[in-house]
Amino acid sequence: MLSAIPQRWLVLFAVMLAFLPVVIDMTILHVAVPVLTPALGATGTEVLWIIDIYPLLMAGLLVPMGTLADRVGTRRVLLTGLSVFGVASLLAAFSTTPAMLIGARVLLAMGGSMIMPCVLGVIRKTFEDERERAMALGLWGTVGAAGAAVGPLIGGALLEHYWWGSVFLINVPIMLVVAPVVYGLLPRREATTPGKWSFGQALILLVGIISVVYGIKSGMGEGQPLWRTGLVLFGG
Repeated sequence: MLSAIPQRWLVLFAVMLAFLPVVIDMTILHVAVPVLTPALGATGTEVLWIIDIYPLLMAGLLVPMGTLADRVGTRRVLLTGLSVFGVASLLAAFSTTPAMLIGARVLLAMGGSMIMPCVLGVIRKTFEDERERAMALGLWGTVGAAGAAVGPLIGGALLEHYWWGSVFLINVPIMLVVAPVVYGLLPRREATTPGKWSFGQALILLVGIISVVYGIKSGMGEGQPLWRTGLVLFGG
């Protein structure tokens, strides 16, 4: 059992460090908008998508990615999520067009949706003692709340000295540190849950959410024909 390993607190520190950028990225971009908008020549609608595509996809992908971790193993999904999040952060930092940044934010959401449920899975499997688990979950909640709160502060501090891409670039070294620790400490063999991975249902949910948001923001905001806006909203 992983709970018998003395390094369990080091494992907790590693997954907390991986979880922190996922939460920070939900709010850190707000202070960078006035800088990146003229730098990329983004329209108002594009800026909205740059900000909102991340939490929207995260909300729809958390449950299916958690289910996937139960099917194939927490360690495998967590390492994949760390890799995707690191690469996506690099792409976002050096984006040259709004479309490229939106695409990078989509990848960030995919990586983050793999990391977040796996962190809870690691805590559950690592700490079997109820008191230790309660303490670990308390730290997890504290990190999540603190990350969302300090995101704009970190973003503002970075923008005082660096360009807007630095708000994404800081994620890369964190992933490079956490990934080897996770690879080395988490067990290669773990119990998995048999069953089918119903990704299609999550995909339908994502399409519905994005269609509704698109109908409200892009359709109404840009003066699209009423029938087109209504059709998109109805379809969503």
